Amino acid sequence: MIASWLARHDVLTTAQLAQAFFRSPSTAAHRLGELQQLHWINRFHRPKPGGGFTAWHWVIGTLGAHWHAAAVGQHPPTPAALRRRWAQLAASPVLNHRLGSHQFFLDLHAPLDATTAIPAPTGLLAWWLSANESAETFLRRVHPDGTGRYGAVRFFLEHDTGSESLRDVALKLRAYEALRADGGPGWPILFHLPSRSREDNLHRALDKVRFTVPVATAVHGDPPTGPVWRLAGHDTGLYLTQLPCQPATNNLYGGQL
Repeated sequence: MIASWLARHDVLTTAQLAQAFFRSPSTAAHRLGELQQLHWINRFHRPKPGGGFTAWHWVIGTLGAHWHAAAVGQHPPTPAALRRRWAQLAASPVLNHRLGSHQFFLDLHAPLDATTAIPAPTGLLAWWLSANESAETFLRRVHPDGTGRYGAVRFFLEHDTGSESLRDVALKLRAYEALRADGGPGWPILFHLPSRSREDNLHRALDKVRFTVPVATAVHGDPPTGPVWRLAGHDTGLYLTQLPCQPATNNLYGGQL
């Protein structure tokens, strides 16, 4: 399972894998070390500007990549291709953004505080598609940071780090509206924002435009399984399971998920 997740989502930290698969960080570190020795997985860390290194970041290993390729009927990557991929991930300027997106889905999949969660009424499958899979599934019409389902609600995730202007953030809705106009799904677009002030400012910007797809926001650190979702045009906090969600009407998209 760990190798499959890393093959699909590229990179996860020790803490993230511990949250998803283990009862304690020490157990996770021990087990991950064993899997590394078997070449199922590999790891890297990056130097910090002030000295020292980041936590370990885990990636698919040689044996894990061969197993995953066999499981999905693909040719395994060469050792050179794997080393190149590891280096690209380690040097990526958007690594923290990628890990932040992953953390959102992990907090749905395995909430750190289960007392804040409302059970998903039809079962939980919180992490359907990675960013690359999402773009390919929807014919590269939209480019969310991931696609998921919580209960009966399917959604697109836009994980925001504050690096873009709010105008550019709001402009992302155009692609989702175009997809919906062509019979794509009317799933809520979840903007996951770094601060309450940025959330307030985005809602003020959204109040000035018209859009045809549901948009909801929450702030980093809020439990995504709790009543934290602020639907555009409304002030009341909602659970994710309460957000509006409409299926696709075009078979190009309706049968994909």
